[in-house]
Amino acid sequence: MTGQDDARRPDTYNLLRMSGEYKIRAKYPDGKVVHLEGRNLVTSAGEGLAAALFDINGSETAPDFIAFGSGTEGALKSDTQLQTEIVAEPRTTTASTTQTNNIIELVWAVTVTGSYVIQEMGVFNAVTAGTLLARFLTQTLTVVAGVVIDITWTLTFSGVD
Repeated sequence: MTGQDDARRPDTYNLLRMSGEYKIRAKYPDGKVVHLEGRNLVTSAGEGLAAALFDINGSETAPDFIAFGSGTEGALKSDTQLQTEIVAEPRTTTASTTQTNNIIELVWAVTVTGSYVIQEMGVFNAVTAGTLLARFLTQTLTVVAGVVIDITWTLTFSGVD
């Protein structure tokens, strides 16, 4: 039976969700290793980019750059850039990208060239400017030249089970 109530009922069969998680391993020259992990926010611009990538006639570029920042304000859906990007450490392209079923995993290996404190990271689709797909706050990670940071970022697409 259809009626007025059907128009107000959400269509639970067409929901698509994107959720991200990160894992970070920082290896210091003295042998110390630090592990960090957590969930992240997929931005509104990132959702728009994901939708645009379905357009086979579009010119969008897939996100495969990681950027570091020192900002500490919480991530918002409306974020379009890191709060304070560390420009002394250029954005780095992925070492590998793997897609299995509804999961995309991006992996970066960055050898730090300077000394600074990382408190946020972002996934972009360009080496400068571009679209911020995801932004996440990390625990404070103080690095020096020679630290190797391995980052794995996993984006999962899911619907209602």
